[in-house]
Amino acid sequence: MALEDTQQLPERQLAVQWRVEALAAEAEISVDTIRYYQKIGILQPPERVGRIAIYNTTHLMRLAKIRELSQAGFSLNQIERLVDTDRDPLFGALQSTDTTLSLQQLAEISGFPQEIVELAVDAGLITSLPNDPTRFNSETRDMLSAGSALLAAGLPLDELLQLATRHAENVEETVDDAIRLFQNYLKPNDRDQRSEIVANLVPLVSDLVGGHFRQTLINQASTRLLRTNPVFEDGKESQVNHSGTPERIHTSFKFIRELRPGCNALAVFNAAKGLPRAFWSIPESGISMTAIGEIFSASSRSHQERFSDISADIGKLDLEVTGVDGPPESGPLLIGGIAFSDQQTGRPPDWNSFGAGRLVLPALLIAETPDGTFTTRCVEDDYEYLLDSTYLPSALGEVTEVNHQKDPDYEDLVAAALETIASGELDKVVAARSLCISGTLDETVILKRLCERFPNCATFAFDYGGPIFLGASPELLISRNGLRVDTMALAGSRPRDQDSNIDAQLREELITSVKERREHQIVVDDIRATLRNAGVLLDGNSSTGVLQLKRNQHLSTPIGGEWTAFTSTLDLVSNLHPTPAVAGLPRRSSQDWINHNESFDRGWYAGPVGWLTLNGACEFRVALRSGLMQKDDIMLFAGGGIIEGSVPSHELAETSIKFEALLGVLGLSE
Repeated sequence: MALEDTQQLPERQLAVQWRVEALAAEAEISVDTIRYYQKIGILQPPERVGRIAIYNTTHLMRLAKIRELSQAGFSLNQIERLVDTDRDPLFGALQSTDTTLSLQQLAEISGFPQEIVELAVDAGLITSLPNDPTRFNSETRDMLSAGSALLAAGLPLDELLQLATRHAENVEETVDDAIRLFQNYLKPNDRDQRSEIVANLVPLVSDLVGGHFRQTLINQASTRLLRTNPVFEDGKESQVNHSGTPERIHTSFKFIRELRPGCNALAVFNAAKGLPRAFWSIPESGISMTAIGEIFSASSRSHQERFSDISADIGKLDLEVTGVDGPPESGPLLIGGIAFSDQQTGRPPDWNSFGAGRLVLPALLIAETPDGTFTTRCVEDDYEYLLDSTYLPSALGEVTEVNHQKDPDYEDLVAAALETIASGELDKVVAARSLCISGTLDETVILKRLCERFPNCATFAFDYGGPIFLGASPELLISRNGLRVDTMALAGSRPRDQDSNIDAQLREELITSVKERREHQIVVDDIRATLRNAGVLLDGNSSTGVLQLKRNQHLSTPIGGEWTAFTSTLDLVSNLHPTPAVAGLPRRSSQDWINHNESFDRGWYAGPVGWLTLNGACEFRVALRSGLMQKDDIMLFAGGGIIEGSVPSHELAETSIKFEALLGVLGLSE
């Protein structure tokens, strides 16, 4: 139904009401898309009759307008500001009046293979006409012809695409500013006047901004490329500040990558006590990494801005690598984690040394991979003396068992969550609890045992001179290699049993449980919708299986696809985090509930932890089955998903099972 049609609906039809599935069918979009629009705030929430969500023609009209604006080429950020204004009839005035071209003609004229042109279209670098997605104007032809000439001059295609993507990202801000300028200062009384503004003034603004960009590029290129500048030394780009001294814009480091057979990543981690260090291992994949030292840190102290702050810091890096070729895990790379919440609660424990997020570029990386063992070290630092380390301690230390089976406060927390769910404010929330164990423990022994017990999990540790955050996560948040993106939905669980018959029965219970399947499907639907809206061309639906760990088993669904958006990897991490498996739904409401009701600060628990290269290759896990280890104690964390029908005592038992992962390696549960 077009927007114009809904504007002419008689009063009796305006009273039509739908549930979400019927609205999706009427609007010809998916239920996932409707929920995503609500989550980002461009579609108003439904009315509720009891616990039933009801939508009306106001929602249908809004969806029609969102679609129209989207087809006109506006981003969701721009739509958020435009969707509440009167429809502008002159979107078509922004089109070129020149002869239009098909995709095949565009490829032939520009000299690019058609698949490259299709890739540029999918990435949003070139766009079709708003009223005809199969046709392109002459400006698009000129853009591709310019790109062809640049390729002929020797510039690499991948770096040209990255340059175009960065320009497109910044252009969005300029477009937003221009729209805001028109809205604030030009307030015509009728649509004809607005049509005149768009037809006459928008091209002028385009010429002004485009001309300024061209002139600035020419001037800067002349300054930087055509004459010697003493500020550019050793490849480190700088500028002169007002005091006349060079001020560095980009931070450059040189690395050497070498093969180092026999080097033991965990032994090097153990030998590097007192230094900034990190450990990452997935034994089943043949991957073990240790990162030593900190020559650069992409970090944030602002919980709300943690992803953007870290991305901005990473953008300052310029890395040069010599030596042998290696897989992405061989580095250079940044490794670390990001806090679960966008708010700081001020509750214990102490996460100060971790901050809101911290991805560290190490001075030395040891990477055991299926392609060999590599060392990648910064030429300005020397930790080579650590590489011959072979000693691994065997004594765990002394621990004190804590009664973790009884926790009335947690049952009260679950009961409070169920009340909030019954009120309609939440569909699901993940309620977590902590368990503190006193004792002097050896972190290397804990890591070794975690690797042995959970070979298909990511065992990790981060030590920045204060507490050590460590664990073994079964849940993949995102893995990226090139344009390939993979993740997983992990929700719904049962314990394991040493008796194979009982274990099989528990597995069958998990697969057939209506409650567990419903909880799992919530996570699957949300992740798929998030990836789709982030520009990932998803694979077909994957079947749900069971991920079996040593102590428990979970419903698991792999989700993946090809990423067409060409934005930063951390943008996608930010979109995915937190999944409903660790927060709930709606995301914002569930996070607020967690911040106000849990008795401890999650810090990095349930946040993204992992590694990232400057090319965007990465693996981030959700920091589950984890603990914060200090000198004389360790605090363990575990949580459970609460939905309608959850039973407080059952949820307590489920978290006790999840504690088993670390309790077992501490010798407190067998």
